[in-house]
Amino acid sequence: MRQDFLCEVIKAAIDMDFMFDRIMTNGDWWKTKEDLRATLQKVYDAGYDGKIGVSYDNFHAQSEERIAAFIQTVWELFGSDAIEIQSVLPISDKLTSLASRLNLTYEENISHSGLGIASLSDDEHFLPAYIQTESYQANDPRAWHDKTWFKDEHCAEMGQILFVHATGNIAPCCGFANENKALFIGKITDSFDTVLKNAGQSKMIKICYEEGLSKQIKRLKEQGKLPEGKTADVCTFCDFICKNQ
Repeated sequence: MRQDFLCEVIKAAIDMDFMFDRIMTNGDWWKTKEDLRATLQKVYDAGYDGKIGVSYDNFHAQSEERIAAFIQTVWELFGSDAIEIQSVLPISDKLTSLASRLNLTYEENISHSGLGIASLSDDEHFLPAYIQTESYQANDPRAWHDKTWFKDEHCAEMGQILFVHATGNIAPCCGFANENKALFIGKITDSFDTVLKNAGQSKMIKICYEEGLSKQIKRLKEQGKLPEGKTADVCTFCDFICKNQ
């Protein structure tokens, strides 16, 4: 949305010898195809060579035609493997239709829980679609209707990053629970050493990364503080701990 700022960040990252991961977008911000191409060209010319991720699902409710145009433009400028899709909830019909519009073959491997990956591909293109289940905040009754508890991986999937919020606050993960103050470990104006020192002194960080969130289940149950039911979403449980510690 602010391509001038984005391009300056890209150039600065290159000057500092950083590596790019991905830029996430809804792919639907452009007014005309000329506008789309011109903006992506500026990002390319700035030196960006990471992935471009598109959030494409029922929540974002984009036009299939416009998403197809976005994908094709990315392919033309960045290459046939430069883009990927992130989706919440199984949306096989939506992805199958998109594959048909792009003349791609559709395959999927999605578990009963809704997690999985789909691929839209031909001899030249490979477009992966990573499927996530819907997450609920801890105060939402739907969060506690799972049959089993989450598998505790000490936040290895969502963690191991420094996530900077628009407010300047830094959290150690990209899960939605990172909006809780209990997970803030500094500000963008702090030095790297200060942020890591704060993380090392944080009670909540110790629970997430050292003790494991699953160890809190028994403790809270004994104290009568655990909600009825179970959640298979570690971020939901983290959100609960943050709000009730």
